[in-house]
Amino acid sequence: MVQHSHDDGAEILRRFASLPRRYADKELMIEFVNDGHFPAASEEACLALSLPLGETVANYTVSVEPGGKHFTLYVCREEAERVLTVPEGSVVNAKVRTVVGVGSESTMLETRTRLYYGLLIIGLK
Repeated sequence: MVQHSHDDGAEILRRFASLPRRYADKELMIEFVNDGHFPAASEEACLALSLPLGETVANYTVSVEPGGKHFTLYVCREEAERVLTVPEGSVVNAKVRTVVGVGSESTMLETRTRLYYGLLIIGLK
């Protein structure tokens, strides 16, 4: 996979926010401030994105640079262990891959199809 420059990364994230399927599986570097909130990822998101249940954490409202857009960050296995030790308030540089999947979401009244997408951290710097 091609790793993209900072300017390319901002454009990819901008387009990924609008056209997630078209911009899936791209790798780039991001920067974010760790707010210390990485709970277990939902079962629905893990199944839709083919991430390991019980070994994935997520932060659902992170502003990432380049671009300043908000994305859900997912982190699995060893990288999840690492991100949980990063002090709150720290600036984190990470290599990510854009991920997209389709799953279902159930309420008491209905089950509906939902698109899940976000950034999977594949390496912390």
